[in-house]
Order: sequence, then C-alpha cells, then structure tokens
Amino acid sequence: PQEFGGTVERRMHTDRLGVFAFDDLALGSYRMLVLPSWAAGGSWPDLADPAHARLEHGQDGGGLVVVLSLGALDVEVTDEVGQGIAGALALLTSAEQPSRIWPPATSDAQGHLRFLDLPPGRYTLSVRAGEGQSTLESLEIASGEILPLRVGPISVRQR
Repeated sequence: PQEFGGTVERRMHTDRLGVFAFDDLALGSYRMLVLPSWAAGGSWPDLADPAHARLEHGQDGGGLVVVLSLGALDVEVTDEVGQGIAGALALLTSAEQPSRIWPPATSDAQGHLRFLDLPPGRYTLSVRAGEGQSTLESLEIASGEILPLRVGPISVRQR
C-alpha cells in the first residue's frame, strides 16, 4: 500500500474444486471479488457481489466458504424452418450498463450456445447469423436459474 491502512491487492486462482487460500493474512477487514476466468486482471463482473452472494465462516473458524448465486442462459438459434443455425454469433450485455459485455459465444452445429456464471440481473442478448439478426432486451436471470431461450427464426440468406 501507499499508506498505512491502504488497500493491498492480492489475486488468487482456484483449483478445479474451487478451493483457494491466502496465506499470512493480517487481522482486519477484507473485501473479496470473485471473477470468472475470462475477467482475470479486471474488476468486473464481481460474482461475489454482496447483493447476490452469501459469505459464511467455516466450521473450524479458520476458513471462509463463499457461496455464489449464479445463473446461466441456454440458447437455441433457429432458422425459418426451425433448424438450428451453426456459427451464429451471440453478444450478451448488462441491460443496466450496456458497455459491460460478456465474451461472445458461437452456436454449435445444432444451434446451441450457453452463457455461464451470470450474476442475477437483467441482460440484453443480440444474435447474428448471415444477414439476420435478433435482439432480445430485458432478459431476467435469477439466482440458480438456467434460462432456456429459443431465438428465431433468423434469416441466414447471404448476398
């Protein structure tokens, strides 16, 4: 820190089970951010936002268990005849802060794509395939919810 009592930033990656440890922490108050792997080095989205996560002390008093309340979006992109569209590009943004964009997703051979680790809130989804595009605003993702969504029909005609 630049001064006594200032912020000391420490970053840690979890193991495959989600476990991490900070050794040699001094007594005091701490604020913890939990970021998805694609946001390493950033400060958003905070998956442990106090409004959407519960912090509980471990039974032994030496640990802290962070329970995240996240949702997901499971999307199927279809054409005019109801067939899945491979290679459709999807962008997901925060409805309240459109400059906050998740990494883009591309639909698989069956037209499916997913956005995982979404904090509860409102989102805008834009999907583009060929010349066609569809935008869905104000999608509400709740804690623990996997929202299934069918997007289409999208015309994939190309010039």
